[in-house]
Amino acid sequence: SLSLGNNYEIEVLGGELTINKLAIRVIPSPNQKKSYGDNDPDYAFTTNIVLPFSDELDGGLGRDSGEDVAQYAYNLGDLVDSNPNYEITLDTANKFTIEKLVITVSVNDSEKFYGQADPAYTFTFSPSTLGNGGAITLIGSPTRVAGENVGEYLITAGTLSAGSNYTATISVGAKLTIKKAPITITAGSHKVVYGVALPANTFIVSGNMGFSETITGVTYAYSTNPPRNVGNYDITPSAAVLSAGQASNYEFTYVKGQLEITKAALTIYLAGSNSDWGDKVAPAGASRSEGLVSGDRLGTFNYTFDGSATEPAMPGVYALDATIATFAAGTTDNYEITIVPATYTINSPFFV
Repeated sequence: SLSLGNNYEIEVLGGELTINKLAIRVIPSPNQKKSYGDNDPDYAFTTNIVLPFSDELDGGLGRDSGEDVAQYAYNLGDLVDSNPNYEITLDTANKFTIEKLVITVSVNDSEKFYGQADPAYTFTFSPSTLGNGGAITLIGSPTRVAGENVGEYLITAGTLSAGSNYTATISVGAKLTIKKAPITITAGSHKVVYGVALPANTFIVSGNMGFSETITGVTYAYSTNPPRNVGNYDITPSAAVLSAGQASNYEFTYVKGQLEITKAALTIYLAGSNSDWGDKVAPAGASRSEGLVSGDRLGTFNYTFDGSATEPAMPGVYALDATIATFAAGTTDNYEITIVPATYTINSPFFV
């Protein structure tokens, strides 16, 4: 209580005590940053003086809007509204930094067959998403060393980019492998009659030739060379000839064809003949033939007389038929033989 002693009568008039806001300066901590795409951290700061009563400021700093790589000025956020006992100002020396996000891009190996268009080059990257869960989108595409022949070609980054908010490390060493194009060449099959000139060989190509290239010819080999007699012969193609390009760009598979030589028709007309009774029975052979080819010539016959291989002894007229025993040139196996019979006469004896 207020007292001046017994000599005074004190009258206390009413008054007010004013408590003014304490002026402080908020100083954002230096070197605060994040990578592009991450969520913002809580911004750290200090004050230029120690707050009374062990106070701690409520609320927090804010910053200028923006998410691209750059530096952003802080602002007082909600500190002013949350701390009415303080006159707060901001030290603007420090900035908040958004740094480029470092991503690692790995281009995948790829392959194609000779003559095909290049496939779309694929790649993976890490991290696969932003820190805030957003998508990472790369633009552009890889490219490769030029060339279309079979082999391996290095795939480079090309125009592949993540944009200005990223530092992209793109791995090297991926390759495009151009493989040989599979081509099947099948020799045509043919049938020809014995003695007729062999037909021209043909082939069929299966598979996709590259760059409008074509096969203009192949080499043929017969299982018996040259094929001549009746039978079946393999026709084996090989050594394809291209209109352009290199044979080494193809994996050729050769499929055999077959040549079939069939029997030729041969008709033999036996000659009618005779001998006197008691003389040797001697048929005259063929009067003519139709169908001999390739220089073949008839040889000997095995005769029958009225169906018997035994030569007749008595005078008379006998039905003469025969089979071919030998060819003078050629072989009976190459012919389908028809023999036209005749007659053989043993003349009766003539007595004087």
